[in-house]
Amino acid sequence: MQEQSVSVLIVGAGLAGLSAALTLSHRGTRPLVIERHPAFSRHPRARGLNMRSMELLRATGIEEQLCTRSSGTFGDFTIIHAESVTGPVHKTIVQRGAWEVGLSPARSSGMVQSQVEPILKRRAEELGAEVRFSTELLELEEQATHARAVVRNRATDETYAINAKYVVGADGHRSTVRSLLGIGTTGAGLLSSHVAIIFTADHELPGHSIYYLRQKDFTAAFIHMDDSGLSVLSVETPGEPLALSEYTPQRCLAYLHRGLGTSAYGLTVLDVMRYEMASFMADRFSTDRVHLTGDAAHTMPPIGGLGGQAAIQDGFDIGWKLDLALRGLAGPALLRSYAAERRPIAELTVAHQTGKYFQRMRPDKMNGAAAPDERLALGVAFGYRYRSGCLLLEEPDNDLAYEDPATLNARPGTRVPFVPLVRHGQASSVLDFIGGDFLLVAAPAGRAWIEAAERLKKEYAVPLSMLHVSTDLTDPEGTWPERHGIAPDGAILVRPDGFVTWRSSGVHEHYGTLRYALSVALGRATARPAFERVELPEAFEIGELPVEQEAPEILPPLPERTA
Repeated sequence: MQEQSVSVLIVGAGLAGLSAALTLSHRGTRPLVIERHPAFSRHPRARGLNMRSMELLRATGIEEQLCTRSSGTFGDFTIIHAESVTGPVHKTIVQRGAWEVGLSPARSSGMVQSQVEPILKRRAEELGAEVRFSTELLELEEQATHARAVVRNRATDETYAINAKYVVGADGHRSTVRSLLGIGTTGAGLLSSHVAIIFTADHELPGHSIYYLRQKDFTAAFIHMDDSGLSVLSVETPGEPLALSEYTPQRCLAYLHRGLGTSAYGLTVLDVMRYEMASFMADRFSTDRVHLTGDAAHTMPPIGGLGGQAAIQDGFDIGWKLDLALRGLAGPALLRSYAAERRPIAELTVAHQTGKYFQRMRPDKMNGAAAPDERLALGVAFGYRYRSGCLLLEEPDNDLAYEDPATLNARPGTRVPFVPLVRHGQASSVLDFIGGDFLLVAAPAGRAWIEAAERLKKEYAVPLSMLHVSTDLTDPEGTWPERHGIAPDGAILVRPDGFVTWRSSGVHEHYGTLRYALSVALGRATARPAFERVELPEAFEIGELPVEQEAPEILPPLPERTA
């Protein structure tokens, strides 16, 4: 059997797999992506990229394509509960513009998944990734130094083996990767079966709106994809699902007339797709060589718009961590942090969207349960908190899974807050610089931190960039240190994903402290949280490591820089 070797094999070319491929290739690692289908789906599926997803994707150079080719934004829509599209409105669930709040410098996009995926693929290929369609995974075995996959070209029936240092499972809710690894799932399971009817109309339909429709014996959702001219009516089909062949044009038109509340429109049915809404989590997200992402790791109803965002963020997260591991810069703890950090956020998101499914589509099945608060959606999307051994946490763990994103203050484990700054006369912020190296950002009187970072870069091959909020960026309102919970001579360390891994407090030995913080962030040192009392000389803050004590803690040492 023919064999080949790659650094990273990605199984699945959806939002999660392509985001991982794009992140890896942008950072210089060339992955191989295999996809069992012969082409991308025509079904629009998820709609919109929120600002958090765009923060991660914009560094790869595709922001303009994602934004200018869409007639709307993620937040430029309303969500309505009604009897039919043209009939009585029961309630406006989300007002237009509710998501367009000043939380990010990134723009959102209203593009649908079927438009986004080809853009991700093209850019990943331009940067060195390879994507093979009509290629299915047959076998997967983990070995000491790699994973061995056996795949089949479905067009030629050729079978061959791929040896990969790491595998990313991004192959959907019926994941072959998850099944071959023997990883089970936990959760509510199947919620409902649906048929999605894709159609066009001769008359203008309500745009930038999602309608959840409830009639006797009829539950459906309607959305008009303005920029593509397509509309979708998704109808719940209780009982034994019909074969696709039974969804004749006449049956589909009957559904459309009922959902639209009128037969006056000239309608053309383009396609019909059956799918299921389910809610479950993989029991494990990671093994030694394989990491699950997107629907392979967490499947949720699409109600709420965060499923696709979670997939993109999974792909980005495992992408930058795998890249640093492959370059020999990360310790084992960094890859372990993928599951430690992303799984709790996935649990939060699955629970949130499952609650919204019952609230919006099947309130008759809520059995007295409280409906999810719509105001919490921004917190789930932007204010979630990470906990792992690669973060220098400042307080004991608690049950707070997320915070109000408008009041984030750079606590380690949270996304760096959006504080408007100025660079070369143009509006800017720290979030404009994420996506590449770790980022040391020093407050106006914190020049010593910049000098420590420069010394660290000279002595070790560390992925570290620096910003000084004085010489590199200006702070017109003078609030940057306060908004980040540090003194005017302090600093923060920001990861490639925009999350704060450490911030200064009090008096420090700058070089030793920064080296320790970066070593923890790279998974090369054991984190010693600041809230744990440790006997150290009085000159150093609790939990921070002076130079003379760092050798026993930082194992192995960071690699020497080579010429």
